[in-house]
Amino acid sequence: VLKMLCTEDISMAVMLMFCSEGDNIPDAFALVYPLNDWLHLISEVNVFLSRLNWRVPPSWMLLFGSGLPPLLF
Repeated sequence: VLKMLCTEDISMAVMLMFCSEGDNIPDAFALVYPLNDWLHLISEVNVFLSRLNWRVPPSWMLLFGSGLPPLLF
């Protein structure tokens, strides 16, 4: 794909971050903040509140199962 993009003279940018196995939600937020600084996904007016505007998709809550019932302990 990269070779095709280069031969077609298509501009692109890649943001890459190495992550460990497991829960990568903090890594996703660590990547989205610089992305927002670059692309201004959340306006400058809301930059103070931007941390409140990013939400984890509900499907991410099921990545590691539902956890153990508290009654087991």
